[in-house]
Amino acid sequence: MATQKPRAPKINVEKAVGLIFYNIEKVSKKIGIKETSDTYLKVFSILNSYNKELKQIKRINTFLFSEGKSKMEAAQKEAIENRDPTPLRLANKEVTKTFKPIISIIEEKDEKLNLELEEILSAKQLKKWKKYKASVKKK
Repeated sequence: MATQKPRAPKINVEKAVGLIFYNIEKVSKKIGIKETSDTYLKVFSILNSYNKELKQIKRINTFLFSEGKSKMEAAQKEAIENRDPTPLRLANKEVTKTFKPIISIIEEKDEKLNLELEEILSAKQLKKWKKYKASVKKK
């Protein structure tokens, strides 16, 4: 009987650095904004520009992302073959260091997004927004 090799989890570099694009219809449904309200238009434009900024970041760093992903996949393969997690830890450290500036830019954009939404959403809607955002980040 042959023992099965453990399957390596998929590596999603974009999600790892916090690149999350929001579906505007889904967000408005989750936080309870009607499409006919003024708030919807404001939220729509805020999320639209946020998504555009993140797409720009993604486009600019495409090479870095693919390089990081291949580094992690190679280390993952090596770790599984040798049953030693050390190469994976080292690669993870190196890739994390490479992505630090990108992560901080994304966090700034995220903070700006929250501040802009705080200005136009009611307390109840804001609470729903934060809950939704946390659930999306967990996935």
